[in-house]
Formats: sequence, C-alpha cells, structure tokens
Amino acid sequence: MSLIILMITKMFLFNINHVTQFLLFSLLLGSLTSAAPFYNGIYCPSNVNYQSNNNTIFQTNLNVLLSSLLSNATQGSPSYTTSMGLGTANSANGNYLCRGDVSSITCRDCVTAAVANITNLCPNKTESIIWYDECMVRYTRSYFSPLSIVPRLNLWVHKNISTLDLDNFNEWLLTFLGGLASQAANSQTAMKFSTGEENFTVKSSQQIRLYGLAQCMPGMTTHECEGCLVNASRTLPTCCEGRQGARALLAWCNIRYDSYRFYNTTGTSASLPPLLSPPPSSGKKKSEAGKIAVIVVIVVVPIILFCLGCYFILRRRTRKRYKTLLKENYDLDDLLSYAWSQWRDQTPLEILDKNIKESCDHSEVIKCIQVGLLCVQNKPDDRPTMAKVVSYFSSPEVELPFPADPNNYMHNQILQKMVAGESSSRSTEVNELTIPR
Repeated sequence: MSLIILMITKMFLFNINHVTQFLLFSLLLGSLTSAAPFYNGIYCPSNVNYQSNNNTIFQTNLNVLLSSLLSNATQGSPSYTTSMGLGTANSANGNYLCRGDVSSITCRDCVTAAVANITNLCPNKTESIIWYDECMVRYTRSYFSPLSIVPRLNLWVHKNISTLDLDNFNEWLLTFLGGLASQAANSQTAMKFSTGEENFTVKSSQQIRLYGLAQCMPGMTTHECEGCLVNASRTLPTCCEGRQGARALLAWCNIRYDSYRFYNTTGTSASLPPLLSPPPSSGKKKSEAGKIAVIVVIVVVPIILFCLGCYFILRRRTRKRYKTLLKENYDLDDLLSYAWSQWRDQTPLEILDKNIKESCDHSEVIKCIQVGLLCVQNKPDDRPTMAKVVSYFSSPEVELPFPADPNNYMHNQILQKMVAGESSSRSTEVNELTIPR
C-alpha cells in the first residue's frame, strides 16, 4: 500500500506543472460567462531572486504550493494556507484569501487568475504577493510579520472630499476604520471580515456617506488582526489624505473606504451601482440554466477523464512494481504492517521516500495514506465506496473514519494472485478487495 501511495505522490510531483495547467485551462473554460477579477497590483521585491535552473527543489515546492492553493479554491474554500518543504531552506509557504462578501465562483476565478499571473508578473522570486479586488495570493520562503506595514500596496481615487477640514476628517476616518478593525478582529465566524457605512459632516453641515471594509487572514489572533488593520489604516492619511476613497493592502490584512458601496450585501460580487433593467423573462432563465449546465460539463468531464486515465496508468504500474518485488522475495505482509504501524504511531510521513518528503503537501499525503488504509480493510463493508472516496478528496471539511488494522495475510495472498495474473474466473476476489465500489 505504501508503494502505491509513493507512486501517487511521485506522479503528482513530476507532473505538477501539467496538472496545474490542466486545472487552469478547465477553470478558464468554465469562467467564460463570469466577470474577470480586477487586478490591483503585485509585490515583487528585487532582492529575493533565485535561479530556476539551480534551485529545482524550491521551484518544485512552489509549483506544488500554487497547485494546492488552486485545488482548494476549486473546492469552494474562501481561504487556504499551506507549506511545502516545511523546516527546510527551500520551503515555500503560501495562502490565498478571498474577500468575505464574494461568491465561491468569484473566489475560484480570482485565485485561478492570481495563480496564473503571480509567477509570470514576478518570475524567479522567493516571495511575492498579488492583489485583486476579489482576492489575494502570496508565497514566501521566510515569513511576513502580521503587524508590519511592509510589504504594502496603497491605492486611492483621484477625487477629493470637498472640505478644508482635513484634520477632523482624518480623525473621523481613523475612528470609523478602527471600529471596522475591531469588528473584524472580534468576529465570531472563521472569516475575520466586517463592513460598515457612516456619515461624515463637513463644515457646511453637508453630510458625506462613506463605506468601509476590513478583513484579516483567518487564523490570526484578535490582537494580531486588529493591530494589522489599525496599522494599515494609519497609512491612509499619509498617502491619500482627503481622498473620497483609498485602501491599504498588506500581507495579512486589508482595509478600504469609498464613497459608494463597493462590497456586496447579498452574497454576489460587489460592483459599481448597476443600471436598472427589467426582470429577465422565463426564456432567459432557461437560457441561463443551459449555460450553467454547459459550464458544469466543461469543468467536470475533463477532470473525470483525467482521474480515470491516472487510475488505469497507476494500476498497470502498480502491478509491474509488485511483480518485481515478489520476484525479489519482498515480504508484502511486512510492507503493509509497516504502513499500518506508522499510521498507528502517528508518524505516517515516515512511509515517504526521503527524496520527495520535502516537496509534497503533507496534509494531502496523509489523507492519501488514510484513504489507502481504508480501501484495504479486511471486511468489504468497511471499505469506502467510490462515491465516498471522491467526497473525501473533494470536500476538505469531510471527516474521514479511522482505519482499523488490515488483514495482512489475506491482502498478501490476493496481491500475489493479482501479480501472477490469475484467470478472470478468480479475478472477482481481487476486484472485491482492491477496487472501491
């Protein structure tokens, strides 16, 4: 079993560029009818270069990292953090964060664009951040401090608030944004996100209504989140004093205000106030439903075909590998027993080849090992169906059952029959054990 897992991991690493391109292509096809994310800017330092030809380990780690981020975005996660090669000199740590008010489809499209562009716009760097209106993606080989205002991107609108009372406006603005920062930091939900609106009264008693948004990376403490947002808001009077709208985009948080409601209050993407239009006819609704069906088919069918191809290739390679091992009198009982003992002792990564241990997503590998052990349980009823296996890999929130100790003797006998190529009349026993329903 462990060798099967190793082969899966190696195939994943060796073909990571192709897999990422495949996912990007499928997602771009599925996004033809949705609005493109709005690009804001990129952090691309000049002093963190690496030569891709001389540092293939970091390049591999970075490719795996970006592919993992993209994969989680396609599953509907609004944010995700992971690390490749943790604890090594060539580690790549990264995450993405989608704005708290956008839909999962908008989030997916934004992360897709960010992953495709971050290394194109900023090649051969060990760290970078790319910001869009709808999301941000970042990676680094070191660490970004949550309370630091560097790296940072400040943006502002060119129109000024029509008032000469800038001191009062700056004081009011910091109070307004400070309230949003406190709300986001103390949010009871996983997404540390808040929005709000408030009136500012100018000297002429005229009121100006401004809208604000604050968001932190999930997992930050209350102190870290509020400190990051307050520090970000304090950069605005310096760069953007008196502007009708401005924002500060940092590595761990972002804060913004503007003179229109730029965020969404109903779960769809925010935009400028739309022009009024008559409600769509029933025929248009049917047309939209047809478009959705086509998009689903375009995205899902290539993924299914890809998985099936990988399965048959993997099955053929697995048989050849086990045949070689049997000829060398390798004890398969000991192999499965070793895999189980490492799992039982909570050291499953010891199963991996040391040459690839630094270049894989540890959480994904552990999930593969757990699913693999579930698929070789002694009793057929204890093994997951194919639908269950698909749900395990497609839904990060699904909790996997804990596998029991497999029956080593029975598994060894059937593997030997598989390798020896017994007649199809006896193959039902092999299929019953090894292939999920």
